[in-house]
Amino acid sequence: MRALGASRTSVATGGILGANWARNPLWKNARAVPSLDLRFAENKSLTNAKTGASLVTFTRASSSTYVGSDGLIKTAVTNLSLRSQELGDAAWTKTLSSITADATIAPNGTTTADKLVEDSSTGAHNIAEAAAITYTSGLAYTFSFFIKKAERQTVQILTHPNPFPGTVAQRTAIFNSNTGAFVSVGSAYTGSSVTAFSDGWYRVSVSSTSDATATGNFTITLCSDDIGTSSYTGNGTSGLFLWGAQLEQASTVGEYIPTTSTINSAPRFDHNPTTGESLGLLVEDARTNLLLRSEELDNASWTKTDCTITANESTAPDDTTTADLWTNIASPGVISNSITKDTTARTYTSSLWVKGTLTQFTVSLDDGTTVNRGRVQFNLSNNTVGSIFNDGTFTSTSGTLTQFLNGWVRVTVTTTTSSGITIRLRPFFSGATSTLRVWGAQVEEGAFVTSYIPTTTATATRAADVASITGSNFGITRTNYIRNNTMVGAVVGTPGTLPTNWSVAGSAALSTQVVGTGTDSGINYIDIRCFGTTAAVASPEIYFNFDVVTAISVAQNQTWTTSCYAKIVGGTQTGIVGGELYILGLNISSGLTEAAPENFNYSSLTGTFSTCRVSKTHTFTVATTVYSQQRIDVNFTPGGGTVVDFTLRIGMCQMELGSVATAAIPTTTAAVSVFESSWYNQTEGTVFADNTNYAVSNARIVSFSDNSTSNRFIVGRGTGSSGNINFFVAVGGVTQVSSLILASSLSFGLAAKVAVAVKASDFAGSANGLAPVTQATGSMTTALSQLTIGNGETLGLNMFSGTIKRLTYWPVRLATPTLVSITQP
Repeated sequence: MRALGASRTSVATGGILGANWARNPLWKNARAVPSLDLRFAENKSLTNAKTGASLVTFTRASSSTYVGSDGLIKTAVTNLSLRSQELGDAAWTKTLSSITADATIAPNGTTTADKLVEDSSTGAHNIAEAAAITYTSGLAYTFSFFIKKAERQTVQILTHPNPFPGTVAQRTAIFNSNTGAFVSVGSAYTGSSVTAFSDGWYRVSVSSTSDATATGNFTITLCSDDIGTSSYTGNGTSGLFLWGAQLEQASTVGEYIPTTSTINSAPRFDHNPTTGESLGLLVEDARTNLLLRSEELDNASWTKTDCTITANESTAPDDTTTADLWTNIASPGVISNSITKDTTARTYTSSLWVKGTLTQFTVSLDDGTTVNRGRVQFNLSNNTVGSIFNDGTFTSTSGTLTQFLNGWVRVTVTTTTSSGITIRLRPFFSGATSTLRVWGAQVEEGAFVTSYIPTTTATATRAADVASITGSNFGITRTNYIRNNTMVGAVVGTPGTLPTNWSVAGSAALSTQVVGTGTDSGINYIDIRCFGTTAAVASPEIYFNFDVVTAISVAQNQTWTTSCYAKIVGGTQTGIVGGELYILGLNISSGLTEAAPENFNYSSLTGTFSTCRVSKTHTFTVATTVYSQQRIDVNFTPGGGTVVDFTLRIGMCQMELGSVATAAIPTTTAAVSVFESSWYNQTEGTVFADNTNYAVSNARIVSFSDNSTSNRFIVGRGTGSSGNINFFVAVGGVTQVSSLILASSLSFGLAAKVAVAVKASDFAGSANGLAPVTQATGSMTTALSQLTIGNGETLGLNMFSGTIKRLTYWPVRLATPTLVSITQP
């Protein structure tokens, strides 16, 4: 379990800081150890390098590409299987079986692994993906699962009648989780693998190529023996553990990617296509390649004029033999591919990879004519962008050229259209016998090019990259619903006055006297003397209620925990036979509906007061329960008539939602909530980001917020076209820091380092080592609950569309000169 409580920064030169300075220049320059250090470029992971914790949640509901360290175009692993860790969900069909959710610890250390349990029927006891998935003929697919033995140890993995339809009806493999090996693998499978994990877990995969385009699913079936008998009479209790289902369009198994209600894809750690330099986490907005047949220029979707296209003639930028050869048979040779748009003027960017030595290769985007168009000439012999033309009604045309390995370059043309309803990509070059290799054509709506989106028979969309730290990974809010646990209103006297909202009752017929209040080991307490002769009843007791009956609202199926510190500190324990800490359920009329006691002995509570805490957890089961009251009891010798005299010390009582008693929260007159984080400080902090600044208006590099625009602290690119980097703070919907500009006129793709420090009436920031910008007024919000990386306050909006090398956070406001030193280019 992750420790709570905000980290604090060390400024010493020894210890952790001294040991890490040599390999952490950023820490050294800051003279402080951060609480969050995401080294995307260096580690190619989402892990916090400071602690090793995995705090970032990443999702993208589509496949996508990036540039690998070898300069080749790669496809990120995408899990097509839904609810990969929620096998009890309706996304999975259970036949003669059931799922016990969260039955054991999964390979990732969380209690999220399910158990597949057979019923007592005769037949095949299995689980299957409920939703049919469309598989494409000729493509390879790999199915994988984590498996751990329980009462059963052998399973049959069945792809039936799909995902590999056509001439092969089904494919079957049998795996034994006791030996960690396949018993058999059907010959129709092209590959299989087993990877051992700790605690008896195995990740098992099978691969094959679909021989038709059709829909299908897959099945995991329990076996009664080691040879794979999959139809038998179950006993109603036996089964095995499963976790992490994955189906991916690949010939081998990839990293595991969890899914919920949609497919999910792995984060992309991008690279410079010529040097192989690691650029960090690629975060892009959703884009659609509007062209069909992006790698099939021989297809009829492409019109060829005075040229021929030889399909799959050479190795493409993704290392597959899918690059086409374009050969002119007259001059100029032209190819084109058209899409339809509305009458609104829009900005489009086209791109494609080319390989050759032409001194003039022209790419144009037009409206179906050669009158209105944006066109750019490229010199492929020296890899430069040549002349740029705005023809007719088209405006704002620009072009780029990016070199890849093995002679390939990606050329782009961006232009703003008129009101015509056609957009046509039309590249051409002269020379009756000239040749050029081409691959990966794309037209997308937007002012700059993004990662390649391959298409076949339909357009394809890459979903937005969403990287964030939310929920308990950001921090938790705890609430003590007992309104007065610091003894406000207590008065010492004979009998004195109990704290406000408290009361005493029971069947002991004893006198009480408030003899003192104070703190013991940092715990607020009240000392109450109880004396006299216990009443002649079967079970005499005295108890103290911590609040009135209608103070705390609860509901059926909610789990709550009450706790308090208690100790006998005076008199004698003669006649005391035990104690109880109660959670009571009450109906709308304050009538008792349910009661849950925690029994304990006062005689065992003898240490320092901070060790004398008792607690009780209870899940309310009665539908009419709407209130809860908590109390502590002292129980006496049965039958009564016992003379007693003792002083009971009670401290810091608490009632909270959840199944554990957390650290005591002081209250005085009302319930109190506190926010706790292992890394974030609500009152002050410093954030550093090393990023590539793409030309996107109103985009966020990093955003701290409460999932709204009312309370937020953001660093990003300002609105307009000036290329500014600025930061902004709002509290309760009121602007506190209004877009302070840290740097301006940044060019497209320029790397930028930015650091911003926040604290009430003490804000500052710097970018690229420039003179700091400061503001000595304004409040700082203390209600933030999420960090979004390259995203806006609403996930998937205000996208950065660039790469972030490193994101670092210190839970203190670093000195203003430090902001300048850590952002030096």
